[in-house]
Amino acid sequence: MAELTDSATETAVVAGCIWDQETALEVAGYANPDWFRGEAARRVIQAVQSLAVSTARSIGLAEIIAEMRRQGTLDAPTESWVRSLRPQGIGDPALHLRRLQALHQLRQYVLQARQITEARDIGDPEKALTALERSLEATLAETVAPILSGEDLAASWWETFQRRGAGDADATGWVSESFAGVMRMAHGLRPRDLWLLAGQTGIGKSYVATVLATDLAQGGVPVLYLNSEMDRQLVADRIISRWSGVPFGRLQGGTYTAEELTRLEDARRTLAATPIWVSDPLPDLTPARAMAWARRYAAKGMRVLVLDYLGALDLGRDTARWIEREDQVLTQIAKRLKGIAKELGVAVVAVVQLTWDGHLQGAKAMANWADVMLQISEVDQGSDDDMIELGRMGLGPEQAPYWLTVSKNRRGRTGRAPLAFDPEAGLIGEVGDAKPAARKGGKRRGRG
Repeated sequence: MAELTDSATETAVVAGCIWDQETALEVAGYANPDWFRGEAARRVIQAVQSLAVSTARSIGLAEIIAEMRRQGTLDAPTESWVRSLRPQGIGDPALHLRRLQALHQLRQYVLQARQITEARDIGDPEKALTALERSLEATLAETVAPILSGEDLAASWWETFQRRGAGDADATGWVSESFAGVMRMAHGLRPRDLWLLAGQTGIGKSYVATVLATDLAQGGVPVLYLNSEMDRQLVADRIISRWSGVPFGRLQGGTYTAEELTRLEDARRTLAATPIWVSDPLPDLTPARAMAWARRYAAKGMRVLVLDYLGALDLGRDTARWIEREDQVLTQIAKRLKGIAKELGVAVVAVVQLTWDGHLQGAKAMANWADVMLQISEVDQGSDDDMIELGRMGLGPEQAPYWLTVSKNRRGRTGRAPLAFDPEAGLIGEVGDAKPAARKGGKRRGRG
């Protein structure tokens, strides 16, 4: 099938990976090594994908050669070919990858046709054609979202409905017990979801994200936590403080009683048995690199990807050239994160910054890609609505100084719940009922 191979494009992509780190990261995130017919090219792509999720701060010729040697895939002809490649300006790598993906798909079609035509006597051409069409449809469905007939849609719905009745959490949604009310209002976090968790600077977004991640992981849902700012020791301190009840400040100072030490050891053992992976700070995190991490850990069973935070992500090389405004950058990042969720069949939760006046940093268009939008905000003690709502629950702003609000929900109502939050004591969670938002004239009342 030499006519279905584009060696020039494969070479250009590999050369781009060797000589341009942004290209390497994008290819690592979105390429499938099987798209490359050349064995040497396939080996390079596998090395690049491994480097993208390693601690390597750069990806170039020396690093790729070393990684291939480590993997045992570097022979003399491959090394000679790799070292012979020179820089090439390939423009948008996604265009070249789409071409290689299409050629790979065509090769699968040809293989399917050969298997059918060579395995039978073509006595009835119509039956052979029907068998071939069905086989090609099955191959196409592996990479292209199918358009369902009414019959197929009904069958798919019934299968999901039965899974819900059987208590399958993938179908009913995963719930963090610390925020059970608002999560049940959102009908749970599910595979292929994109959730945005928003709040102003310093309000505790990262702490809420950490609690959400660890709650899910304790419930048996494997979580990958990628953070752009916090050292993972700090993340571990927060988790251990909350689970042990030993104040966060005491952990930082290294002081504890014998009884607290017992609780700390219990929390340590619980964390060791919890299916969660936590990164060191990733200041150079891009959607492509996030995809590379997600792809690797999805293969290990990861079901939820938590990104803290979205504003720290960078689209990479072409940002300044084709996107000028911050809102466009963040919207494109949100779009790519939704693509990660759909392609890998995982849920993505991304932390988002709110401006000082409570608006979404960047653009409301970013929220269009989200299935659920959660917002953390302070209780407004000057608001009659806030005080009356808390009073009806027997609470005041001292017990519940924050709201956790479902401000967007593709599956149902919006609403909010009062939130107790004391990071020093390791205390966080809903302290009252989650209330659906009141509606008036088709719009929700209050700030929320």
